[in-house]
Amino acid sequence: MAQSWASYHGTMTNATARFILGSTLAYGCTFGLLGCNTAPENMPKSVLYEKASDAELEGDAQSASELYRVVALRYPGDWRAKFDTARTLLELNQAEANVEARGHIKIAISLKQENLQVRDTWAECEYRAGRSSWNKMFARLDEWSSQSALDAVRGAKYATLTGDVDLSTRRIEQAIDLDVNCVEAYLAAIDLAKVQDDESTAKYRTRQAYGLAPEDPRVLAIAEDYGLILGPTLAVPPGL
Repeated sequence: MAQSWASYHGTMTNATARFILGSTLAYGCTFGLLGCNTAPENMPKSVLYEKASDAELEGDAQSASELYRVVALRYPGDWRAKFDTARTLLELNQAEANVEARGHIKIAISLKQENLQVRDTWAECEYRAGRSSWNKMFARLDEWSSQSALDAVRGAKYATLTGDVDLSTRRIEQAIDLDVNCVEAYLAAIDLAKVQDDESTAKYRTRQAYGLAPEDPRVLAIAEDYGLILGPTLAVPPGL
């Protein structure tokens, strides 16, 4: 397995190779628990995806990533398999898994750049790769930000995470201009306000988000944290 991955991507760190090898050696236990005696390499794609989906539903990102990886290596031009492998590897929150995820998502983004979820996963991989990758990341995020409110929100998210509050503010305003009813834009504005210790703005943005999505669990959790009383009077109109 490790050799196949290395031959496809050209280079691989020893740490990443050990990570994949360890995952491969764990197949016997993992797939025994899944109730299948057939080696993953011999399973049809549809079965691999079914079992990977089941593993995700059970919260087992490790097993899911191993199953998706089999498909990604078998079909190197399958953007969906590359994407699913990358996003489940990221869920492991391990350095070696992050490195491998980045290799997979680079293929997915080259094949399906217009997909918003692929863009999200690519951005997260670049962010986790460290400061040396951020200039390239922001160049592409800036290019995408004018295409939709969610693209602008993504730009705001990573601007906030990297400490560029001015860029984050511009991207949030851009998102609201593109879609005044985009609840994600107000959630991004709340995150920015928290970073700036601006409780008044955070509460106001929470009220705007509540007006748009009064049953959204994320909005309800924030409102509860701020001690806001739920009900019709909490909502205020969306907008800048």
